Amino acid sequence: MFRYETTVKVHNMDAARRLFFAEQFVMAHEAWEACLSSVGFSIGRILAEDSFMVPVVHAEADYSAPVALSDNITVEVSCDRIGTKSFNMGYAISKNDNQPIGRVTLIHATVSQATGRAIPIPDEFLDVLNRITQAE
Repeated sequence: MFRYETTVKVHNMDAARRLFFAEQFVMAHEAWEACLSSVGFSIGRILAEDSFMVPVVHAEADYSAPVALSDNITVEVSCDRIGTKSFNMGYAISKNDNQPIGRVTLIHATVSQATGRAIPIPDEFLDVLNRITQAE
């Protein structure tokens, strides 16, 4: 399983001195980019060189514990489902001593850069998703 680590910074906080709710999505996305990099792929490459994109078409998050400034955060990345034209990425987020603080699910569709329409997951990217799954 791919693990991404970060620390809660001042700009992640809200007026109640807790992690701003949207920051959990930011952490998940940072973990997604790092996970892709760990298997030799990048979102930058998709945008610059490939004929497809993988936009998020659904996002949800659950929050189970507060997070404070300077907490050490670990995000465990999993590929929870691979369909024909979409895939689900899961992010289990914990702090300091492995205390669960939340979970994010992002559903990505594969779409043509030229038309913006859904397309089957290209074989090369399917291989990337399978490598992520096998690392779990």
